[in-house]
Amino acid sequence: MQKRNFVSIFVMALAITLASRDAAHADAVSDFYKGRTIYTLVGLGPGGGADLNMRLVARHIGRFIPGQPNVVPQNMVGAAGMTMANYVSKVAPKDGSVIALFQNSLPGRQAVGLRGVQYDVTKLQWLGSAAPGAVEILVVSKQENVSSIEELRQREIAVGSNGSGGISSSYPRLLNDFVGTKLKIVEGYTGSASVDLAIERGEVSGRNYTFSGMQTNRPDWLKSGAVKVLVYAGDRPAGMPENVPTLSSFLHGTTEKAVANVVLAGSQLGFPFAVHQEVPKDRVAALRSAFAQMVHDPEFLRDAERSRMEPGFITPEKITAIIDALFAQDPEDLQKAKHYFQ
Repeated sequence: MQKRNFVSIFVMALAITLASRDAAHADAVSDFYKGRTIYTLVGLGPGGGADLNMRLVARHIGRFIPGQPNVVPQNMVGAAGMTMANYVSKVAPKDGSVIALFQNSLPGRQAVGLRGVQYDVTKLQWLGSAAPGAVEILVVSKQENVSSIEELRQREIAVGSNGSGGISSSYPRLLNDFVGTKLKIVEGYTGSASVDLAIERGEVSGRNYTFSGMQTNRPDWLKSGAVKVLVYAGDRPAGMPENVPTLSSFLHGTTEKAVANVVLAGSQLGFPFAVHQEVPKDRVAALRSAFAQMVHDPEFLRDAERSRMEPGFITPEKITAIIDALFAQDPEDLQKAKHYFQ
């Protein structure tokens, strides 16, 4: 009898100790964030899908972080997101006060060994993505009177890009090399919105886009016939015209498919958010919990609908698995894909 009483007392004491420890951790996280301003960063200019998603998250995530900090969105433009990524790695505070949306080409740029990479996506602590994986498309203005990939093999048109190394440049380059199109890539635009304006002004005739991004930023384009989708990569989304071919139908041989997989791997990530690897684990756990609560919150979902953004949730574990698979690719295929990120 005395032995059972002793065991019961020990179990109760242990439970109280663990509960007190968890409460202390929660209080410590709340104390850190209470009254603090934290920053959400994106590496492209205002108006594009990544920027809009970052700002959507910034409007809501503070409600779910212990201490309910003020959240301020910021753009840090340069090198298709690499300037921001390097800043987060080398300069930004490593205490959980900076949350960054990493451009989906950044893992590929590291995997192929691109010069200038100072970040390490394999060590980042991912919070999740508040959007599903992307379907990459090529759109061409109706002013060009082009209706098929075959016609793009016969004539040159200009497409806009927000900088070399990002998917807006690498996707049309991939089409030129593997599909035989004649796309002249015009780089230097600061973000997705500026490329859209260039198309509407007639400066360029098309661009790489994500299907959901086009529906968010220019929902009238497809409905009005202002542009035509000529090819897509990924799973066919609802609303995609039936006669649009998939990129995979043009690829021949294992090498072409492997290189395309490297270039397009980032599209599976949606808009992934992360913090530096040195951020304390209890704060990371709180941020991950806040992110997961946010993406299922009715107010967040209503805001996403008003913004015409497709909501979704890619878990930190899924993001890590996608990145691990990218870095596990054959080194020869990674090297063959390298020039698409330059």
